Amino acid sequence: MNNLSFVFDSVYKITCFLICVIACFACALSAAERAKIGKLSDTALQEAQSHGAYRFGRTIKGGAHTNGSWSGGSLPALALAGYTGNQAAGSECVNRMKKILEGKNSPTATGGYPAQHELLFAGSAVILKNTPELWTLFSKTEQEKIDLVVKALLVASAYTTSDTNYTGGAKPTCMHGGSNFHRGWNPNFREGMIGMLLVAGCYFGPKEAQEILDTYKHDEFVSKLNNAGLSNTHETFTFHQQQSKAPTGKQIEKAAHQFRYLGNTIHDPMGLYEGLTRNTFGKTVHAGLNDGKGIKGAGKIASGADGLPNIGKPGMLLEFDSRDAGGARSSAGYASHGFRPNLINQAALICSGHWKKGKVANELIALIDVGATDLHYKLKYGYLNYSKGKASKNPTTLDDNRFDHRLVHALWEDVLKPFHKQKASAQKSKKNGQLRAKPAKQAKSIDESSYPTFLGHLQSKLDAYMKTSKRDVRYTSSVLKQEVAIQSKEGSNYKLHVPKMGTTMTINIFKKMKKSDALSLCKAIANKNADHDNALLSYFYYANNDSVNGSFHLNKAGEHKELVNQHLSK
Repeated sequence: MNNLSFVFDSVYKITCFLICVIACFACALSAAERAKIGKLSDTALQEAQSHGAYRFGRTIKGGAHTNGSWSGGSLPALALAGYTGNQAAGSECVNRMKKILEGKNSPTATGGYPAQHELLFAGSAVILKNTPELWTLFSKTEQEKIDLVVKALLVASAYTTSDTNYTGGAKPTCMHGGSNFHRGWNPNFREGMIGMLLVAGCYFGPKEAQEILDTYKHDEFVSKLNNAGLSNTHETFTFHQQQSKAPTGKQIEKAAHQFRYLGNTIHDPMGLYEGLTRNTFGKTVHAGLNDGKGIKGAGKIASGADGLPNIGKPGMLLEFDSRDAGGARSSAGYASHGFRPNLINQAALICSGHWKKGKVANELIALIDVGATDLHYKLKYGYLNYSKGKASKNPTTLDDNRFDHRLVHALWEDVLKPFHKQKASAQKSKKNGQLRAKPAKQAKSIDESSYPTFLGHLQSKLDAYMKTSKRDVRYTSSVLKQEVAIQSKEGSNYKLHVPKMGTTMTINIFKKMKKSDALSLCKAIANKNADHDNALLSYFYYANNDSVNGSFHLNKAGEHKELVNQHLSK
């Protein structure tokens, strides 16, 4: 082997090792993040399991196109349980999803009122796709079917929320020609229809989801739905043949290609969530309409008004003080059907890595916490609903078997709220106006047993080569970052510097690098046709919650695919 070949061979091995190091540290961070999402209590988990599977269909009575409108929260609950390490619950969710993928059970994807219930399927798909040990329980064909269903849900909701269909006060139709909906109506419409844009962005990636709309080809997509045997979904996308008021393929294409929601694309899922949340939790807390007196004895809490917490604070669910075709509306049932999809939207953001910390997030969480507490209290003491001009005689309570109130509340209290509380506590750096002392950092030895086993055969040669370096001290993280910044134009410069750094110095520098810098480096130096490199890139992407690129490289990882999954599941 000549000297030049030796250098390039060594550099290749070093870069593979560095990608592995990055992946190991990234995976550790990801595992910590997943651990911060709380786990469902045994009681809540048992409730989720007791509801059983559910399905979709246009002919199912009630207008929701599903037999699980009251208990559908069980699906994402099981998915979240699987995400936090409960393999049995996660596997059960996968099996229920597989049943829904059977043609006559698949979502109808009309883009209207049923979207809030179809969101439970799409949200669960996001959670499972970001849980590699569960996602791989689906066959490739089943994964492709889920892709098609989520794409159909995206296109349908884009059609019913697109500015093009509301211009000049136009009254839009949904995908099967119905008109009993509007993107500006109460949260039980908005959270599903607009939330579906958000969730699809989490599933495919925001940029990729927008590209799906920009390049949508109706005839080609309909053919794929038919070939996949997704008969319910296929029927909707060809419904113009049965109902002239349903949109034609050209109309669907136009709405997709020109899609904007209030002038915006779907590149900012967190922004969409902010708009939804400020509306869904947009009232101040009170005991009922008319200063707690209600209307016709309803539209108010049945008892316990004196002890209602947070009176006067913002965050009460809008549906406790809203309007419908019959006038004033104050309903715990409708409030719940804004609360549940909002939590699923939030879970999709968190599990896919699109949740953005900061002032806005803190404001939203404060509103939700008030709203969740208020809803739970009112259900505990019973709430007399008033909607569509009618007063209920019997209060809705936590034990009402038409709803999954306790389970949905557990999704907030057990799973999502702990995530935000730990995030907030980790950010505190001051106490009583004084800076808190930071503990001194101690160097830790590298645990080589944590390396993915598919790189084990490189370690001994790599370590031997790195020990020959005597010039590592002069190369700091800033130098390396400069090289990363120019690597796209002068990648060879980077490759010449790397061999001059010792193993420890190299690892310490990479630990200090921004994920974006490390990712740019990985993408620049990896051989995308090599199984080893694809395995490492997949490992890195999944650990950083980018399931789209993670899945792409995992499919090209050859015999190393299963090993990647094993390490990600640890």
